[in-house]
Amino acid sequence: MTVLFVCLHGSAKSLIATRAVSLGCEQPVSASATVREQWDGLPLVSDGFARARDAIVQRVTRLVDALSEELG
Repeated sequence: MTVLFVCLHGSAKSLIATRAVSLGCEQPVSASATVREQWDGLPLVSDGFARARDAIVQRVTRLVDALSEELG
């Protein structure tokens, strides 16, 4: 299983993943993930690094837990 994270300045045009997670941006149509998630509403790093980091860590933790359950 491959998880691809796409951020505002990233590109997923040439990458293949089974799950794609975007942070505050639209996923490219060419992203070939079978599962797509958009993590909107995250605090901006420019508004406070610790707050943004904590929000991302919380979502990554939930994602890892969900993937662990899926894989058994």
